[in-house]
Amino acid sequence: LAGLTRRSLGVVSSQAGAWDGVEETVGDAGRYNGPMTGSSRSSSLTDSPWFWAYLFGVGGLIALALASPKFGDRQAQEERRFQGRERAVQQQAGVEMTGDMATAETNAVTLRPLFLGLAALTTIAWIVFWLKRREQRRAGFQPARDRNE
Repeated sequence: LAGLTRRSLGVVSSQAGAWDGVEETVGDAGRYNGPMTGSSRSSSLTDSPWFWAYLFGVGGLIALALASPKFGDRQAQEERRFQGRERAVQQQAGVEMTGDMATAETNAVTLRPLFLGLAALTTIAWIVFWLKRREQRRAGFQPARDRNE
């Protein structure tokens, strides 16, 4: 960016002094995108993808916990429909019906595998995040407390 001029930008001006100082302004723009100097680089918690994995994992666990009762009722209703069709076929065949009808507590399909999988991923994300954060602090990086200071 330091080599940009009015001519390389394709700027044509009818006023002679309209673009005075543009080269200096455009030339300074490269400093803002350059690497940070010094050893006191501050990093925020939100810079880590592991933080976001943990945060969304917790959100997912909360959403599953809130949806679980409604899912249990709906799943029990679906399983009772299936059992009703199955018993109708058994009755036509003259076979004695066995087993109790499904309830929200005795469903064959539950959210438990989703809970366990998401809990495991959330735990792993937190552990990796914590270890990376600890490693950064040992290397001399200080977390940013307040960006406005």
